[in-house]
Formats: sequence, C-alpha cells, structure tokens
Amino acid sequence: MTKGYHNYRGRGRKRRQKIALAAALTVVILAAAAFLVLQNYIVYDDAGKAHVEWPFGKKDPQTDTQNSAVPDSDVNIDYVDNGYAPHLEILRARMLPGNVLRQDPATVLEGVTEDAVVIEVKRVNGAIPYTTEVEVPQQVAVEQYDTMDNLKALLAGEKYTVARMSVFCDSYFVRAYPDAALHVENGGYWYDAASMAWLDPSHPQTLVYITTLCQEYTQLGFDEIMLDYFSYPYTERLESIFGLEDTDKVQVLTDFIKSLRANLPEGIKVSIVLHSQPDAEYGLSPELLSENFDRIYLEAGIDAEALRQQLPEKFDAQTRLVPIVYAPTEDGSYLLK
Repeated sequence: MTKGYHNYRGRGRKRRQKIALAAALTVVILAAAAFLVLQNYIVYDDAGKAHVEWPFGKKDPQTDTQNSAVPDSDVNIDYVDNGYAPHLEILRARMLPGNVLRQDPATVLEGVTEDAVVIEVKRVNGAIPYTTEVEVPQQVAVEQYDTMDNLKALLAGEKYTVARMSVFCDSYFVRAYPDAALHVENGGYWYDAASMAWLDPSHPQTLVYITTLCQEYTQLGFDEIMLDYFSYPYTERLESIFGLEDTDKVQVLTDFIKSLRANLPEGIKVSIVLHSQPDAEYGLSPELLSENFDRIYLEAGIDAEALRQQLPEKFDAQTRLVPIVYAPTEDGSYLLK
C-alpha cells in the first residue's frame, strides 16, 4: 500500500492535499476556540500556578436545562469537627405508610399511640413524595396536589417527627447529573439487584443535593433525619463498579456526614438505617456509626448484639439502637412498621 501511494500522481493527490489542508485549518480553528473557552476557567493559586476549574455540576447535554439546577449557595462542602455527644431518650416510633401525604393527616394519626412518627420524604428510587420547594432537577419525580399542606399538618402536631430519606440509592437524580452516579467500566450506570442506580458519595453534586434537601427538612420542622441507604452498595455485582479500587470508602462517608451535619442546625438529630452489618467494603465502620449518628436503625437481619459488641462501651444501646420491628418491644427503642 505504501509503494502504491508513492507512485500515485495527478489530480487525486492535489485533491487530497486540499482536503488535508482544510482539515488542518479546521483543527486549528477548533483549538483556538477551545483555548478561548478554556480561558474562562483558568484560575491561579497563591503561588501563581495556573489550573483549570470546570463549572460546578456538569449536566447531561441531552437533558432539558430548565429547572435542573440545585441551589448550592447555602451549602459548604467543608466541615469543622467539633466532636459529637448525643443526648437522647428512648424512642417509640411508628413508620407511616408511603402514601401518607395524600391522606387526611387527622385520619392518618388515628390509632397511632407511639410518641414519634417516621415519614418517608425521599423514596428508594429518588422520587420525592411531597411538593418540595427545593429547586430539584425536573428529571426527578415530585408528588404534587396537596402533599405539602398535609406534610405541614403532620409536623404541626405534638409528635416527634423523623424524615426518612434514601440517600445514595437514587435512579432519578443521575438523569440530570450523570457524572454523579456510580458507573461500570464502559461508562454506563451501575445498577443493583433491584435495577436501581446509585449516587457516587464522593461527587460534590451529590453532597450539595442531599444537603439542600436535608436543610428543607429542618426548615419544615422535622426533629430528626433518618439516612437510609447511606453506604456504598452492599448487594450483588459489586465487582463491576468501576474506579473504586483505591477509594477509602469509610473516609469518604465520614467526610460526607460531617459536612452534612455542619450545614444543618445544631439541634437536629441525624441517624442512619443499617441493612447489613457495618463493613469497610460498604464504607461503614463501628467508629463512623458511633461518632457521627444519633441513632442507628436496624433493619431485619442485623445482629444487634454482634453490632453492640463492636461499639464503644459508653454507647447507650437503649436509646441509640432502634430495631425496625413488626411488634413493639418491651424495653429499649423501636420503630414499628
């Protein structure tokens, strides 16, 4: 093929030269345009060294840009560790049904004898079951009608209220911010056994989104925020998640929860739901749990005694360990399904 190329002469070669020249000019023009755009994002540190800072929160170019911004003016991703020492009482709570915000609040509370109620405010798929006033991306499913009025009516009562939110298990938010998702090697979303996508806990946009929602929960009047699915994935196909080989997952989640708490009012309680025993593979350790969360809610299958043995001696299991059960327990805290 090389020999034939050198022996070729005539108009065909001139035509190729013109095409090559046009292509080269196009490359030069594109490079110049890219350089001009890049100038907008070049910043200099204190030592005078230049580096590029891209715009925060990259969006999918194929998504509608209207109503897709998440306000971040009140969110600081840094934190100051002032230590943590919760002061709690025994909790006797009831989980209200998933469609509670589409029902009459007075009717909902009939027969609820527990002093506390838990309300789902962000579903496992990322949908929001009330008419949030946060400017969430339009790709996120948000319930309409009179759900906000019903929520406020429930919060206006005398019961202690807990907001339960799915944190990283979220198939909706990634449609607006694909970079904030966990991925497989070919760039597609990673899905768990239930076909749910998960947010990347180390992505800044994830922290901003979750923090902004939590700030709304506190403004509405919730007494406690219950973080569900606050871990890296813990079920099947974990080996197919791309790019986590060198990630200190426990440190990532420690930074996340400390940053979140630093952006919330001091009096708000922040708790976690466990679906498995704490394991560094999922980003959870006994120290992370005891030092950063008010309560630890235990789903079925968690060995409470084994967990208690891993926690510090001063850990008050009566007030801080909350089994999620189908029937009330005689002593200690519980959440009734």
